[in-house]
Amino acid sequence: MIINVPKQDRPGLHYLLSLDAEEAEALLQALNRAQVSLHKRGLVTAITSQVPDIKQDAVTAIVDTVYSMQVAISYLDLRVDQFVDGVLESVSGDDDFEKSGSFQLEKLKTRLQAFLRSDGAIATSAKVKDLITEHARIYTRARVMTDARPIFSKDGEVKPIGFVVVHTLKIEHFKDGSSKGFFVALDSDDVRSLQEVLKRAEKKAQTLSEALGEADLQFFDVDKQEED
Repeated sequence: MIINVPKQDRPGLHYLLSLDAEEAEALLQALNRAQVSLHKRGLVTAITSQVPDIKQDAVTAIVDTVYSMQVAISYLDLRVDQFVDGVLESVSGDDDFEKSGSFQLEKLKTRLQAFLRSDGAIATSAKVKDLITEHARIYTRARVMTDARPIFSKDGEVKPIGFVVVHTLKIEHFKDGSSKGFFVALDSDDVRSLQEVLKRAEKKAQTLSEALGEADLQFFDVDKQEED
């Protein structure tokens, strides 16, 4: 099975190959010690501080690549060795990697397996990311347009006798690889009702996180993660 490696992830493979044995081991240990973050930038910041001898560009590229591959492994439900074999089959036809020779490809295989088998921050973050996005539709953003609509008399030939306020809620979501959206009309009572529903959801999340915290389980709060 060939695993196509996106163009943006290939620099990470080259950087991974360029590390000497000591640097590769130091980076792997840093990955294992890092705290889980749902955003790659948070991981990069935490890891870079632990490996000052490795250029930040290299750390960023490697973390990006390993993160993306961990998400792909989880999504495709493959073993690490199956996935790595697919990656090598894909890049072996790349001119840059072919110039490296079979020894370098074997070195890449060994390092990729080590990094992808790690149960550290990247693996856990990727699993969490895959889980929270495992839905038919994923919310991206919302917008409310508010209008005043005039009320005219029957003949409509005189100025309005009054007006009503209406709201249009637009919800955008991600489905089947593309962004989609739909509109819902709301009146003021609907807005208050929706606010109450969301406040209740926040309270339930807080109660649930406190209950699970007592069981010594870590709560991965998306709201408290810094964004990419």
